[in-house]
Amino acid sequence: MVYNPSTRRSVTLPQFDSHGLDMYHFLGYDPINEDYKVLCMMKRMTNLGGYGLAKDLRVLTLGNGNSWRMIQDCPPPHSPESLDICINGVLYYEAVFETDEHQAVMSFDVRSEKFDLIKVPESATLTKLTSYEGKLAVMNSTTAGISCTCRIDLWVLVDAAKHEWCNKVFALDLWITECCYQAFCLTDSGEKVYIEGITERTLPLRSNIISIFSGQVENLMFL
Repeated sequence: MVYNPSTRRSVTLPQFDSHGLDMYHFLGYDPINEDYKVLCMMKRMTNLGGYGLAKDLRVLTLGNGNSWRMIQDCPPPHSPESLDICINGVLYYEAVFETDEHQAVMSFDVRSEKFDLIKVPESATLTKLTSYEGKLAVMNSTTAGISCTCRIDLWVLVDAAKHEWCNKVFALDLWITECCYQAFCLTDSGEKVYIEGITERTLPLRSNIISIFSGQVENLMFL
């Protein structure tokens, strides 16, 4: 099911037999044709590092009683993971090849339904996918101590065809205690915004909860 919190309406996706395999769904938007599409794939388990390879890739255009279509453009063999984001008509999701050390990002052009593999710098860790100045970015963060500085490494995609990224580092002063934590988000322009009014909750001292939210835009066209 796809649910729009702005309109509080939902669409139930057509069912098909997954034969008991793990199923992954990703939602993308084509701003040119104003189409929402759901990319679906299943994992077939192999002996390659314990990861399952994507198989039976299908796409569904939401609305007008459309049905699932098998995708003709087959991507390189990979294991899909749960990190995903759609930016300017391109859906990005985490992909793993053979072992943990070979992570990458797979892109899916929502309009043309074509796949491309984007290599991630070896020093980058796929902790979060987000948007920075309208571009794909990979985020990783590290903190230490009760009163500390949080270092956020942001790798921003410059050229997908050349697998070119640039690195930006942000330092944030945080405080963390046994009973509360400080919440913040980074905007697309890299500005930090602290979030007030978070209810105190008990957290272990070693907890490290850092999330990043890309620009949230209400869209009433969908559903």
